[in-house]
Amino acid sequence: MAIKLEKEDKFNLKDGPGLHALLNSLSRPPRLPHNVANSDEATAVQFSYEIGRTTRTFFAAIYSMEREDGSGERWNITGRVVFDCDFPFRKFCGYYDHAKRKGIMTIIKD
Repeated sequence: MAIKLEKEDKFNLKDGPGLHALLNSLSRPPRLPHNVANSDEATAVQFSYEIGRTTRTFFAAIYSMEREDGSGERWNITGRVVFDCDFPFRKFCGYYDHAKRKGIMTIIKD
């Protein structure tokens, strides 16, 4: 079941990657395995979000990370959804706490 997007839709992130995985996605290695078409897919990280009482999962490539505060655990992130039936190839921005593995994402409708 696809979700109809307004101009922007916000979702609570229930679970996500640790700091190392986020940084790996951000860095995009120049050499890829022979069976991977692009670096976004090769370095995608997994997030879970809630819609009502349903938990769903998507994979995303991280494009930028900025410290949200001085703790080094909270980040303002941007990226693109790589694998998901609800938001294929949509850009997103959000807040993410890698220590708690929770945050808020906003899917941006093109």
